[in-house]
Amino acid sequence: MTRRSIYLALLLGSSSAVGCGDDGDDVETDASSSSGSESSTNPSASSEGSSTTGTSTAATTDAPATSGSGSSEGSDSSSSAVDESGSSSSGGEEFDCRSLPDGPFEPMQQFTPFAGSEDLAFDGAGGLAGKNGGNIVVVDSEGAELDTFADAGPAYGLRYAANGDLLVAHFQTGVIASIDSAGVSSNFATGVSGVNGLYPDFEGNVWVTDFSSVLRFDSAGAPTTIVSGSDGSGANGIVYDPVRGVAFFTNYGAGRIAKVEIGDDGSPGAVTALSTVAGALFDGLALDVCGNLYAVDNGAARVYRLSLDENADAVGDATDIVDGSMQNIANAQFGRGDGFEATSLYASGNPGIVYRLDVGVPGAAIPLP
Repeated sequence: MTRRSIYLALLLGSSSAVGCGDDGDDVETDASSSSGSESSTNPSASSEGSSTTGTSTAATTDAPATSGSGSSEGSDSSSSAVDESGSSSSGGEEFDCRSLPDGPFEPMQQFTPFAGSEDLAFDGAGGLAGKNGGNIVVVDSEGAELDTFADAGPAYGLRYAANGDLLVAHFQTGVIASIDSAGVSSNFATGVSGVNGLYPDFEGNVWVTDFSSVLRFDSAGAPTTIVSGSDGSGANGIVYDPVRGVAFFTNYGAGRIAKVEIGDDGSPGAVTALSTVAGALFDGLALDVCGNLYAVDNGAARVYRLSLDENADAVGDATDIVDGSMQNIANAQFGRGDGFEATSLYASGNPGIVYRLDVGVPGAAIPLP
């Protein structure tokens, strides 16, 4: 059985789920230059009788075991499988993937715990991590500090891996740091010039962008080039979807959201542009339990949703889902853990303000400590 078949078998066979499918206020610089809501039918659903978002991208709570490629322990509590009605179950609550609220959604300012943080990361246990000057701080849902540890220099990507380590992308030095629960830092990878977006997967790999390419590092820190050349220019946000066998990424200066097919053996295939928004500076990416993408426009501080079908093809164009204003956001992540709303996107950027958008659907499962 192939790796992708294992994921699908676990998702479809789950008995507990019903399924669907820079400093200051400056915007981020592309490497080429320097380096509430109303319920209606989701455009990702087809007309009566079928759903174009029929395959969930969320892994089950019992993530698949792997062989020699890293631990699969740790995931968020959401699980999802597929049924013919197009509904998704996450954390005991069902969602109709054909009738998601369209928005636009009003951003609600939560707190301002960070400063100079391009990204934010949930630990799944009620903590949210971000950069604050020369430290990384972890706060609760009220913004109260839970933990802090030193981390010199600016950082872009910030994500928890399944082993509990916090990965930090230091773009100026080309280092991906790994900080353990005791605050001890080591180098996961070095020599990654312009390292930016991070996305750990359930197999212990880390998907990375560096403004010129998409890379995949195995659990030992050895890289494989996934996308390069013109397709990799300005590569920024990154999300891997093991169910549909694709990695999604953004091209910052081009305002493009794209995908690259990933074979069962892990080899990269064709790159396809999914949507382009003129003038947008697409930064971070997030994936919901129904298989739709959310791209952050760092230039206009907006969030766009792109509906996708079961083949990871776009259903229409990316749509701005924000009703209101935010300040220089760079990344958005779905809420995880006590005190945070699972059906909300939490967005932040260099000014350090954390906003919440109640988008009415939870995020796809991710590895968590």
